[in-house]
Amino acid sequence: MIAGRGRQRSIALGALASGVVVTLPLGVVAGAGWRGVAVGCWTVGALAGAVAARGVTVARAMRRRLATPSTPTLSAEDLTRHTLDFRHAGIETRTLLAIHARVQNLFVASCLHRGFLSDLRAHAARFADGTGASLRLLVERVRAVDPAIAAAASLENRVERLEQRLRELERIGEDEAGLEAWRGRILPVLEATQRGLAELLLEIDRLCSCDLLATIAEARQVHAEAIGEIGAEVAIRSHASPDGTRVVISQGELLVILENLFANALRAVRGQPEPRIAIDVRDGERRITLEFQDSGTGVSATVAGSIFRYGFTTKPDGRGYGLARSREIARHFGGDLVLAEPDSETGARFVLTLRVAPRD
Repeated sequence: MIAGRGRQRSIALGALASGVVVTLPLGVVAGAGWRGVAVGCWTVGALAGAVAARGVTVARAMRRRLATPSTPTLSAEDLTRHTLDFRHAGIETRTLLAIHARVQNLFVASCLHRGFLSDLRAHAARFADGTGASLRLLVERVRAVDPAIAAAASLENRVERLEQRLRELERIGEDEAGLEAWRGRILPVLEATQRGLAELLLEIDRLCSCDLLATIAEARQVHAEAIGEIGAEVAIRSHASPDGTRVVISQGELLVILENLFANALRAVRGQPEPRIAIDVRDGERRITLEFQDSGTGVSATVAGSIFRYGFTTKPDGRGYGLARSREIARHFGGDLVLAEPDSETGARFVLTLRVAPRD
């Protein structure tokens, strides 16, 4: 099985990668619409979700949190536990996008657009009251896992420069010449901050990745005794390019999904005249698909709508946890797990989709 600090770092960074889907502008990352970013711990998740509603109160709580020195001994397991169930609305990225759009359109036909200026000030206040602090906490939690990630320091510096430029806005007032000069100064800083966030996300994805085929082989080995006892034939076929099977998910979490799929398939084929499990890996544009098919009796259409619900089970000794948890993990990492073709006479076929990891 996997052991040591490498696995710990992978799992923790995987949790960081899992919490929020954002859209980055400027063509920073090809196809970045799917890029996920997570902010580092459960405290940030609760605070960030309430920033818009609670305003200054939340900002003060955030700053008190930041004033507390972070512990350098934060374990990967603790970080994963704090972040894996984190849900985030993407307020940081939306605020950056809103500021960028209003700065770009501050002048229309060489005339100051006062409505955009008012909106810009409101978004600048939101950034000062919590968005910048949330981005710093993302940096802090990444460093707690691996202090050597250069993209973390880069984003932190860019956030500081952006805050300085936003503070200048109040001093300028409505002086059009001053605002035009300020616009020229802040646009490069805004774009650099957005690039810095994209670079950190890519770094997290690289570190939080594993080889899909190797992990399938490991999950198969976990169930080797049961496979031998049942006499099941297990065929693993890859139709993906040899260098394209690294996926964005920690190996420990991927093993949870695969071991659940193996356990269900082995239960389904037990007692069948020709017990078979077929696993097909296919690559696509920025995605890898794993099809997991067994030769059991299949899943009825009436049951198919409930099998991913926590607590639902058709097994006398089941808890209704495995498939629900597996889908949840896949979605945390920007993928999905679905049942294909319910009521099929050829057995159950599950389809796991995961993001392809960025290449070095």
